[in-house]
Amino acid sequence: MRISINYSRENVWAFFIAMTPFLVNYNVPLIQVNITVILFLYITLIKIIEEKRNNKGFIPIRCVGNSMVFGMALYIVFNHIFLSLRGTPNLLFGSILFTIILSFVEIYGLMLAFENPEMQQKYRIHLERITLFMSICIYLQYILYYGFGILPGGPSRQFLLPFPGLFTPSVAHSSSVGTMIINGLFRPSAFFLEPAHFSHYCMIGLISMLARNRNMVNWKIVTVTIAIILTTSGIGIGAVFFIYGVIFLYNFRGLLKKVIIKQLLIGAALLITFAVLFFYFPFFQQAVGRMFGVGGDNALMGRLGNWKRIRDLSGIWKWLGMGYKNLPTYGEYNNTYYFTGILEMFYCQGIIGGMFFLSFYAGMMRTMYKADDRLGVLVLLAGIIFITGASILSPSNIIRYIPFLYSYEAKDKQLIKSISEKRETLRRIQETKEKKCGMLL
Repeated sequence: MRISINYSRENVWAFFIAMTPFLVNYNVPLIQVNITVILFLYITLIKIIEEKRNNKGFIPIRCVGNSMVFGMALYIVFNHIFLSLRGTPNLLFGSILFTIILSFVEIYGLMLAFENPEMQQKYRIHLERITLFMSICIYLQYILYYGFGILPGGPSRQFLLPFPGLFTPSVAHSSSVGTMIINGLFRPSAFFLEPAHFSHYCMIGLISMLARNRNMVNWKIVTVTIAIILTTSGIGIGAVFFIYGVIFLYNFRGLLKKVIIKQLLIGAALLITFAVLFFYFPFFQQAVGRMFGVGGDNALMGRLGNWKRIRDLSGIWKWLGMGYKNLPTYGEYNNTYYFTGILEMFYCQGIIGGMFFLSFYAGMMRTMYKADDRLGVLVLLAGIIFITGASILSPSNIIRYIPFLYSYEAKDKQLIKSISEKRETLRRIQETKEKKCGMLL
């Protein structure tokens, strides 16, 4: 496989943004600021200067996330001010207000950057390549563990993560106490600290691959699909079957009989594979059992159990929440309890903020569905799964959705497709010339 290197600014930005899940583990030396914060603010500043210089609007009009980002930003800021004046416990006014504004500025800059279709395309390419590479790492970890009895990375989860001295404090703590063996179950995660982190990233990459390829059965798609299942991440396994089910229903519309039969055969093959894994591989039984509490470790309740703390809120706090990132803590180190994205929204922003968020999300879904943008719809559906079962409300997690949330008119889509096809043709011509030159030599 020949990989060409493009040094354009869009390609470089897209690459580093695609690397965000790994860069977010590190702080910049001396100033102790996260690398991704510096990266996102740099991109934001450059894009704002360019928009001003070119007399363009400062709103990325094609992004369907406009209403959500700006609407939620205003709500959360005013909510924070009101709750601070009311004396909400553990709510520091200045530092938290700065964090709120900083987070939304980062997301806004990325929205401006990804309005460029070329950058969207480059990001998808990098995302898919990283997803495939990470999936191959899962297989290597299995071979090392089951074939040679080697626990990759030793007792911690630092497998292949370089420069541990630059880890953020939370990552340093997680990597030192974490393990790939949980209740006797081997749970690899490639470069990621947790299987759920792997699934969240690689699920978006898998959806991109599925949307780019008419044939659902090719080696890359199969490699990634099985890798997500092999991590034993409950949310990853659920997301795989859900997304394949949605694609199956999508493909049912207006298909020929033989194509429908082919889709049914693919679905049957997936179910048979699942059955074989479940009945003949104990580790897979453990993974599925863990999702529903078999053996005492209930992943589902571990994620959704904090609904009780939301129900226990009373008065104004039930409606307006406890304030941005103001989650309950425990222990001598004031560790926060684990809240998934949707639980965090309802706990921190209350019933009003949670309902605002859901209405904005539904609006994005409606826009993408009306535009017949299957890729955008699939990504948003995956977002529902992960916001329900994972903690993803941070710029470093939200970024992976932004490049897929731009809605174009039919003529724009045709133009983008035409440009992409021309570039692919030129690339193939160049490769053919190089091969001929090589044969002559």
